[in-house]
Amino acid sequence: MLKPNLTSHIPNLLTLGNLLLGCMGIIFAFNDHIFPVALNELDSTGNNPGVIFGFNSRLYISSFLIFAAAGLDFLDGFIARLLKAQSPIGEQLDSLADIVTFGVLPACIYYQLLAGAYHLEQEALDVSILYLMPSFLIAICSAYRLAKFNSDERQREGFLGLATPASALFAAALPLIIFTDAYDLSSLILNKWVLYSLILLFSFLMISEIPMFSFKSASLGWKGNEWLIIFLLSSIFFIAFFKYTGVALAILLYIILCIVRQLFFNSFQNKNREHQSN
Repeated sequence: MLKPNLTSHIPNLLTLGNLLLGCMGIIFAFNDHIFPVALNELDSTGNNPGVIFGFNSRLYISSFLIFAAAGLDFLDGFIARLLKAQSPIGEQLDSLADIVTFGVLPACIYYQLLAGAYHLEQEALDVSILYLMPSFLIAICSAYRLAKFNSDERQREGFLGLATPASALFAAALPLIIFTDAYDLSSLILNKWVLYSLILLFSFLMISEIPMFSFKSASLGWKGNEWLIIFLLSSIFFIAFFKYTGVALAILLYIILCIVRQLFFNSFQNKNREHQSN
């Protein structure tokens, strides 16, 4: 049987594993290799940007590393609660790892996607690095969001603003959609204005005050977990039928459900106030 002091380090080891995966993901995001491509490996037109972009990068590995890190991020908290091994250092370590894995790494993915979008345009060699720097707004807002979460007592039962793992999972889905050219979305995603819009949207959502429900549940019943159960069942459906695209759809659904839930809550409160005033 493990000694208590040794057991208490298990969650921290998982957190450090999360950090290691994030560091590896950053390396792969910038570790491009050109592979010889036979003509018959391209599509009939020979100019599918998703296929061409896929052969020039290992960015998809970064995506899989984010998925794996998200699994470790869930496990470290679950095991810490199971073993009653929560500690202040564990909380701080978790946030520091998340800044790298779910902040810097997604920013690197957006950076590479923006670079790919510009390289598909004319005069691609003259693109300034300044045009790619907005990608790191994701990292900046992730750091702010995590610092806010650690110091905000209101976020013990739920979240205010989009959690960094959710933002990172959406970013991780994008290269995989491009590489598989799922539903002919490659050209859409490899559009600089679409990418700039996504960067601004997710940066805003992370630092916003929009209430977001968490995945911690005190019970397994329907009552009190309606929104969570709807989201989980819908996500299983999306991922099963749409694969990588389903991951992105699931994150978008989560955001929409949280906004709709808040609108219902505000409407209910307003009705109560009107009833009490009458």
